[in-house]
Amino acid sequence: MTGRQHRSGGPETDLGEGDVIMARANERVQLLVNELRDARRFPIRQLTNLVLFHVLRFLASASLPLSQRRSRRFLRSAEKRDPDRMAIPDTFIKFLDRYPEALITPPKDFDTDWYTLTYPDVNKSLCDPLEHFMLYGHAEGRRANSLHRSKDVAHARLDKLKEPQPSDELALFVTFAPGGKIKPHVPQYLCALKQAGISTILIVAADNPDAVQTVDLIEKVDGLFVRQNGGFDFAAWAHVAREIEFTGVRSIFLVNDSLVGPFTIKGFNHILARVRGSDAELIGMTNSIELKQHLQSYFVVAKNDGVGALLDFLKTVRILEDKWQVIFSYEIQMASYFRSRGLTAEPLFPSFESTNPTVQLWRELIAQGFPFVKVEVIRNPNTIGWKSVLRAEGFDVEVAEKSVDLINTLTNNETISNKTTENQ
Repeated sequence: MTGRQHRSGGPETDLGEGDVIMARANERVQLLVNELRDARRFPIRQLTNLVLFHVLRFLASASLPLSQRRSRRFLRSAEKRDPDRMAIPDTFIKFLDRYPEALITPPKDFDTDWYTLTYPDVNKSLCDPLEHFMLYGHAEGRRANSLHRSKDVAHARLDKLKEPQPSDELALFVTFAPGGKIKPHVPQYLCALKQAGISTILIVAADNPDAVQTVDLIEKVDGLFVRQNGGFDFAAWAHVAREIEFTGVRSIFLVNDSLVGPFTIKGFNHILARVRGSDAELIGMTNSIELKQHLQSYFVVAKNDGVGALLDFLKTVRILEDKWQVIFSYEIQMASYFRSRGLTAEPLFPSFESTNPTVQLWRELIAQGFPFVKVEVIRNPNTIGWKSVLRAEGFDVEVAEKSVDLINTLTNNETISNKTTENQ
């Protein structure tokens, strides 16, 4: 038989000539259909996408253009040619016809290496990365490559209210201002940084930058920016880092307002002494082994050669609107990025539990000298005894209560999950 022409004018191999491909396709697709349908492991939409994924792979192996229309035609053709071996369920065919928009064509720019690095659970699943994306990742909001579903950090409005005045130790402090109001526990944290001799650049994220109340902040910080909210802490840090001259800076602190504290200046100074005395180029308060070993990003410090590494890492950051994608793409990758450059990363309070230590082990951390508590912990109505613990540590509980009240009151009309990554 001779090849026929595709409607667009390009050459196309007749499906009837692809006997080997047809045999492989029939065998593989029928196996998948029977196995998954019988086991009822997936709903029809996932099953359809899985079968479509393999059909498109077979078409690609025959150098045929990839398209959902071609794959549907291929399936129907296969069923007509050999109905005994290719008995596609009626529900499958009906789904193809009724919900064509539900099917996912494999993205041409899918980055296999990036996907497996960014989502370490893919390797544990023993699933082909592209197949994983089509079956689960797309529906879960995962990205096909580093630019997918993202925007440049400069897409957000950024107002400079006080020119940065860097010193050898510099902190980039991100806080979200619900309703334009600064949370009561933030000024105390800023004062502790200032007393420690750390130049602090405050970045206030707000849905409406014009509504932010900054009068009482100017004298407490060494630089002040108000940024339109978007992309969580990493995007804010990355955006403002473009506006600062880091010559002479030996240490960069990345911090946010998800911590209440420090409880005492003495306790905080002890932490800073450990940071300054560490030989690591990246130091975090705590680590997590969830997903993979990484430092939690609410308080991390890059030192010496780590300063350049951190600035390079921040250049890769883009605005992502999903908190978990920020954690996957940036938080859990940061320590690995440093290690890939021959640098070291270490936590001050190492954890070997498969949990979030700052939430599930907050009492134990405080007993070990951790001078903070997570806002998430004290906002949880099921957390018992936090007030007595903070009082015993010498902290003004009223400050914490006012912050919780402000957050709970003003976030009823705003989406706190799109502000700062409190569980980082």
